Amino acid sequence: MSEPGAVTTLNQDDAATMSAFLSLLPVGGQSDVSLRVNLALEQDPNVIPMTEEELDDEGNVVTPSVPLGPAPNTPGFVVSFPDPSIIAAGILPELLIETLKGDEVVENAAFGFGFGDGFALGSVLQEINNAEVYLPVQATQPYDAIRLSLTGTVLNLLIDVNVHDACINGVGGSISGDF
Repeated sequence: MSEPGAVTTLNQDDAATMSAFLSLLPVGGQSDVSLRVNLALEQDPNVIPMTEEELDDEGNVVTPSVPLGPAPNTPGFVVSFPDPSIIAAGILPELLIETLKGDEVVENAAFGFGFGDGFALGSVLQEINNAEVYLPVQATQPYDAIRLSLTGTVLNLLIDVNVHDACINGVGGSISGDF
């Protein structure tokens, strides 16, 4: 992991880089290539996501009983794949986003990538899709940290992932087929 603090800066050009030199059959799907971000503020369960105005039967605006505002219900990371410097490969590679309370995993979401989300192969001779994508987990339980892990059910070799931002709310994208 290089420059882990870059995920909390306001500069989108800053990025941490997760690198899997060689990972074979990670135990329990957990990789030693991960990035954890502890939240400085407690999640407020009374805040709901911004919604469109609701109207009652007479056409009057209904005011919700709880305040409107951004809710931390889709925490995740903005990631991209840099072009490989030599070669990179993975069999059943994935990025795993987890919410944590203390050291316990609360909820998670896995994002496969590569051909059919099962085989990633990149080389210096080809261009891969290196667009920035927000990958979230749907949070329904309180959490105090989020973690991103590069896992491979079978193998990862020289795969790099740029991690641009850690966020607590956003619209998710897909890395399916990327790489």
